[in-house]
Amino acid sequence: LEAPGLHLWLLVVGVLLFVFTAILWPLTGFYRMRFGVDVPQGRIPGFGRFLLWLPSVLFIVFVVGTGIVLSDSFQLALGTTGVLRALLWLPVVGGLLAVATLVYAVGLWLTRTGSSVGRLSYTVVALAFMSFLWQLNTFNLLGWKL
Repeated sequence: LEAPGLHLWLLVVGVLLFVFTAILWPLTGFYRMRFGVDVPQGRIPGFGRFLLWLPSVLFIVFVVGTGIVLSDSFQLALGTTGVLRALLWLPVVGGLLAVATLVYAVGLWLTRTGSSVGRLSYTVVALAFMSFLWQLNTFNLLGWKL
């Protein structure tokens, strides 16, 4: 489980799923509202979509922000910056929401709410959250460990 190739693959797939969820889900919703496109098999309720969207945004902000902070080697030589400390708490908040999305995904399957494709994509993104949190824990990048 310490193989760099595995972690890189999981990171890339996870971030792509987060970007897809954070950007394309709202855009498709806007498109449906604007042009009156109806989903014949039903939709995941708005609360569930927001619950999946918010951790995606938090994790994207964490990845981009951490990349920006770590690119300044001079500041890192002086010690951990306040911005980095704040960024490291984003996955903790996102993790709590990710657990809620996993529970919500189970509820979607039990009640058969939404389409099968919608439930499956919701579950895949929720599992990507768990994978991302496992990686952050492996590399000691969760807020309470700093």
